[in-house]
Amino acid sequence: MPRFRRSRRSFDFDTELASTIDGVVFRATGRMTIDISRERERVDWARVAAAARTTLEAVAGEITENSSPRNLVAAQQKLSDRLGVQTAIAEFAASSLTARCRLWLSTEDERRTRIFYDTMRSEQLQLAIDRQRMAYLGEVLGDRRLARLWWLDRHQEQMAEMTWDVFDEHILSELVLDDGPESKAERIARAMARVFEKMESNPLLQKQFLATAEVVMGNMDWKPLWDDIQGGAPARAPDSSGRSDPRAGD
Repeated sequence: MPRFRRSRRSFDFDTELASTIDGVVFRATGRMTIDISRERERVDWARVAAAARTTLEAVAGEITENSSPRNLVAAQQKLSDRLGVQTAIAEFAASSLTARCRLWLSTEDERRTRIFYDTMRSEQLQLAIDRQRMAYLGEVLGDRRLARLWWLDRHQEQMAEMTWDVFDEHILSELVLDDGPESKAERIARAMARVFEKMESNPLLQKQFLATAEVVMGNMDWKPLWDDIQGGAPARAPDSSGRSDPRAGD
């Protein structure tokens, strides 16, 4: 029967292992111990050591590729536990390895790790702010009055040069989502104000306009409203028909 002898040798190693961050690697240094059962023939330890190193890097890489450089201690513990168990060496029968390994980061990789996580925290904070802002805008723009106030507050500097026509055409049409009575009343009020402004150069037309408005409000029995428009001025004496005389006070 052939006689088998068990041989053991140790080799130092120094390698790089990938991490969860692209461009950041773990440095791994240590010593691996190779056990091999053999017959009387000579063993090519150089080939065995090369195969053992490849096996070690594959086994260790499965751990470090799922480990963050920020959690160096946890990665070290997992790697030590795994390499403490005998692992078969690929391509060599009846051979195995164990290893003691220390993980560490170079100064440059430590810097890259800090930059990565600082950037990530900044992005997460900005994302949270954007989500809050969108939720807030969703509430604001769902209410006509709040939407107008929000827009006016954001564009105070431009408002001095903006006319109501521009506001209605480009802004109000986007902010007002329905056509309720209040929206109609606001549009009518602005239209009437623009008409009155256009008659500033013709006082006679302004008087005729006001007189017509007074008659209409009188017919609608809205005299208190007319008093408000006049700024609380005393009402004019009605004529014999019970209507206010638009020529009164001329």
